[in-house]
Parts: sequence; structure tokens; C-alpha cells
Amino acid sequence: MILIIGGVIYYFIRTGRIVSQASVSGVTLGLSPSSGNQIINTNFDVNILLNTNGQPTVGTDVVLTYNPPDLSVIDSDTGTAGTQIRAGSLYYSYPANTVDTTNGKITFSGIIQPGGATYSGAGTLATITFRALSVQSSSRVNFNFTIDATNDSNVTSPAGSDMLDSVTNGNYNLVPPDATFNFNETLQGRTNHSSNNAILKVYPTGSTTALFTSASLVASAAGAGQTTITGVNSGNYDFQLKVKYFLSTKLTNITLTNPMTRNFDVQRAGDLDDNNIVNSLDFTILNSKWNQADPVADINQDGVTNTVDFALLNSNWFVSGQ
Repeated sequence: MILIIGGVIYYFIRTGRIVSQASVSGVTLGLSPSSGNQIINTNFDVNILLNTNGQPTVGTDVVLTYNPPDLSVIDSDTGTAGTQIRAGSLYYSYPANTVDTTNGKITFSGIIQPGGATYSGAGTLATITFRALSVQSSSRVNFNFTIDATNDSNVTSPAGSDMLDSVTNGNYNLVPPDATFNFNETLQGRTNHSSNNAILKVYPTGSTTALFTSASLVASAAGAGQTTITGVNSGNYDFQLKVKYFLSTKLTNITLTNPMTRNFDVQRAGDLDDNNIVNSLDFTILNSKWNQADPVADINQDGVTNTVDFALLNSNWFVSGQ
């Protein structure tokens, strides 16, 4: 049976004994931001937001947990022993402000001045500065909160009841930093090495499954181009570059740095069907454009498809890209 008295819901079991009550005051605690990508080895702030929904309060307790291998808390007050978070200005004083850095637990309380005015409103109760330590697709920061419990996170009324209705926890993706990748390409048979269709792929060393792909890359007449590698941890990788209608080349077991510049081997000509091998299918394309100006078959881009282009294709007969 459910009974509502004075804006409070009471739940009864068959004996009529009260087993729990849930406030409908609309009082909340939340983390902001509550999600998003955070770059490892950098700091980011998370605000603890209190909204009393117009209800008067005499204090608020916050108990939060986090995973120390993923996150560390930066001390906001190096002049005081231990690690603390940064208090806001909603309450008169903050008698509890501790971080258990070993077990990943934050305990924080704010109270009004004894005998003073209550607090009601919405604002930042405190701010936590985290440092992202390791790459994780999901690292949670959770309020310790159960409705009706008074030994966890609470928003306390003047009468001593916990009015906290709900909480918004945090869930963060800890990601590696972006890396600027500069590349230089050389196109066999051409003096102008520009392209607007190169593809860079990054593989774990020795793997055939790419971790990262960047397409439609642009290179200058000198063959210089640039892209940004995202979501790849530090370490050694294989880097493959393929320019459309040329065979791909690969640099193996290269350490990813930021920034980095790499010169690729000559992109060998003749892959006119773009399947990364030169064979009779490519010759058929070239032969169909004989004595014509064609953007594909005219390999050296001198304005006509002829024996010079055939020679370039033929020099790579049955050669595959790396």
C-alpha cells in the first residue's frame, strides 16, 4: 500500500509497517560534466551540483567513489595535510573534505552557520579536479546514495530528514591525445606528386586490422600532407599510405609520437582499378584509353595515354601493395 502524507510517499508491507519512504521534494545532486572524452595525462574539472528545488537545507553530505588506476584527484589545498577538493560558497563551512586516494573515495560536507539561515537554491557545492591516468572506454564516478539511508550522500532538512531524491553519476571515456602526422609521398612516373585521395591506416605492429583510418588526404605538388591521428595509444605501429591508382607502401614498427613526420617509399604506379595489385585488369583499363587524355590511365599525367604509361604499369606487373 502507498500513502502520501505532506508530500512524502510511504510504502507499507502487509503488516502495515513502514519499510521505506521516498521524498518527492525534487532535491538532486549531480556531476557536471557527467560524461565525455578526457585526454590522459591532463586534468579536468567536475562540478558537484546541488539543487534543493526551493527546499530549505541545513547541510549536504557527499560520498563519491572513483577508480584510482584510472583517475587521481588533484589536491586543491596543498597547505593542508591530505587531499581535498575545492569547496564552493553555498554553505557557511565545510567540516568534511577528504579524499581516500588509495580506495578512491571522496567525502565532503557543507553546513549552514549554527543557528543561522538555511540554504535553498541551485549551484556548485564543490569542484573536483581529476587527472586522467590510463586509457579506458568507461571510468565511473558514482555517488554513494540510497533513498532513506542517512549514512551516505544526503541533503538534510531543518528537521533532520534526508530530502535527496536522485543523483547524476559520472561516466568518462579516457582517451589518448591526438597526434599530428606529417607525411611525404612520391608518385612513380610523375613530377607533380599532389593528390587529394590518399588514405592513411594505422595498424598494431604485424596486424592486418587497422586501428585508425584517415581518408581523402591532400598532398601538395611536392607530396607533403598532414592528418590528425585520434584514439591511438602511445606505442609502436605499422603505418600504411595508399594513393588512389597507386600501390600502397607501409612503414613497420614505428613509434607514435606527437608530432611526427614520415617519408613513405615510392607509391608504385599501375593500380588503375585500385585493388592494390597490378595485373591484366589494370592493363585493360589503360588499353581502353590509348592515345586519350585520361585522369586514370594517363599515369604520368602528360596529357596522353601511350607507351610511357604502359611501361610504368608493366614495371609493376603482378606486384601487390604493402
